[in-house]
Amino acid sequence: EREAEKEAKQAAKQAPKVVSHHNGRQLHLGDSATGYTGVYERAIGSFEVKRRAGTKTYSLGTFKTALEAAVVYADSLKRIGDAEFVLEREAEKEAKQAAKQAPKVVSHHNG
Repeated sequence: EREAEKEAKQAAKQAPKVVSHHNGRQLHLGDSATGYTGVYERAIGSFEVKRRAGTKTYSLGTFKTALEAAVVYADSLKRIGDAEFVLEREAEKEAKQAAKQAPKVVSHHNG
């Protein structure tokens, strides 16, 4: 039992600290395993940021640390509200789709 206590204390020392503020930003603490709202640890050890707006969930990217991901989540909330967020994500999606469908410009053909 003593060995288990020592291991738990060592793990707690090595675990990254969950903070409520970082570089002047207020972070959103939550009940997820990472300690941050909208931040989820992936099986490969990176952290994904997800944000719900309306009935959809959007991925805002993956990051090396939970803190980096929490900052992105906080910035997304600060920058834009739900309605604007949805419109921005839909515009990005449409732009990517249009870029895939656009014909390639060729500067030289047959010669």
